[in-house]
Amino acid sequence: MNEPIISIIVPVYNVENYLKRCIESILNQTFTDFELILVNDGSTDGSGIICKEFSSVDDRIKVINKNNGGLSSARNSGIEIARGKYISFIDSDDYINNNMFEILYREIIFSNSDISICNYCKVSDYNRPVDNNLQYKSQIFEGKENILNQLCDEKRMQFTVAWNKLYDKSLFNSIRFKEGKLHEDEFIAHEILDKANKVIYIESDLYYYYQREDSIMKKFNIDRLDFLDAIKERIEYFKKNNYMPLKEKTEKLYLEMFFCYYNIIKNEKSSKVLYEL
Repeated sequence: MNEPIISIIVPVYNVENYLKRCIESILNQTFTDFELILVNDGSTDGSGIICKEFSSVDDRIKVINKNNGGLSSARNSGIEIARGKYISFIDSDDYINNNMFEILYREIIFSNSDISICNYCKVSDYNRPVDNNLQYKSQIFEGKENILNQLCDEKRMQFTVAWNKLYDKSLFNSIRFKEGKLHEDEFIAHEILDKANKVIYIESDLYYYYQREDSIMKKFNIDRLDFLDAIKERIEYFKKNNYMPLKEKTEKLYLEMFFCYYNIIKNEKSSKVLYEL
């Protein structure tokens, strides 16, 4: 069997109401030379059955069934078996434009980049994506500090999140997602971008970020403070690698978010946790 060009990894955990839409948006891609790795992370609903049903009708689909270990663990399991030259991550409650991988692949090849990034839009049951004519602008970022600076600039979220990108798989040779943490993308974004010599950013909303009412990211709990741990690690990384202007910008972000969380947390017990960070 020929190696696929792209490996698409989808972590799956108790998303039976959204999973079919996600998978179908991937199978309907105009770019077809991919493998789809569905990582069933110990689902207790019908998600595992849906994965099995799709894999039985499309041989591009591989299913991993594992004990629950969280989003990072599921992504890491997918990375281990991925065969493509390029790799991508899609969250199982989200979905994508039919042209997303055709555009990401074309742009990463034509620009000779290590990562291609598209824009995303937030959608819900009441706010659905609007198809555009796919005329778009693109912007190339070269040089380590210029690329990393986007983590401190207006495109911070587009450059941080894992799921709106196509990566040269070699970027993950020595990097894995940090397990047991929320804000898992924040922990490795700077490491991945630091390995890239060139990144192309596509100004088109090709990824549809679904806003679930029951999403863990909509509710504040003490584990959300993992974000501050991630930013502290990034500060140390920039210091170690002598990216001092980036270190100073990231320290400013840390302080802004520290006091943002402080204002959210009102009870003494939770506030004490902030003082210990």
